[in-house]
Amino acid sequence: MAKPRRLKLGQSNVCKKRAEFAEWENVELKKHILTAEQESKEIKKRALAADRQSWADQARHEEFIDRSETEFTTLLSKMGGVQQHNNYLTNHVRNLKAHETSLQQSIYIMTKRNRELKTEVSRLLSKFQRLVQAA
Repeated sequence: MAKPRRLKLGQSNVCKKRAEFAEWENVELKKHILTAEQESKEIKKRALAADRQSWADQARHEEFIDRSETEFTTLLSKMGGVQQHNNYLTNHVRNLKAHETSLQQSIYIMTKRNRELKTEVSRLLSKFQRLVQAA
């Protein structure tokens, strides 16, 4: 609808023209209202989509935090197990070193006793040979 000319008072058909102009203004306002309503709907859609995205991001973030906490707890548990095993191995090595020291002492004592026995055997053999020669 083309914009009607506004007439001044005293011109013919003033009321009719004013009514046409008012109708035209009403149509234009309705167009603006419809446009504003459509823009409002679009804004609401975008806001809802942004909220959904925000909720999804928050859910992913919370899931990541939960997963990270679980992994951290698991790692701490494994680390505790590793530390416990390390302590066991350290004690085992300490026991083996003590056993090695004990074995070295036993070897030293046996070697000393072996020398003493060899000396005793040599002495007894010499004595036996002298007895055989004397007989």
